[in-house]
Amino acid sequence: MSELSHCLEMALMCRPCALEDEEGKEQWLAEAERWNQLAGAAIGHPFEEGIANRSSDIAESNNVRVE
Repeated sequence: MSELSHCLEMALMCRPCALEDEEGKEQWLAEAERWNQLAGAAIGHPFEEGIANRSSDIAESNNVRVE
C-alpha cells in the first residue's frame, strides 16, 4: 500500500470513531485531519479538509442546491 493510500485509509477510519465516541470526538477528528495532512505531504502539498470528509459534512453537502 502506498503512503498516500495508507494515510487516506487511516483518516477514513477515524471518522466513524468520532461518531461513536462522544467524549473523544474532537481527538478522533483531529487525528483524521492529521492523516489528511500526512496524505498531502505524501504528494507534495497539503490537502484541504475534504479528502476524507466527516459523515455530517457529506450529508450537509448533499442538501445544497446548485443553480
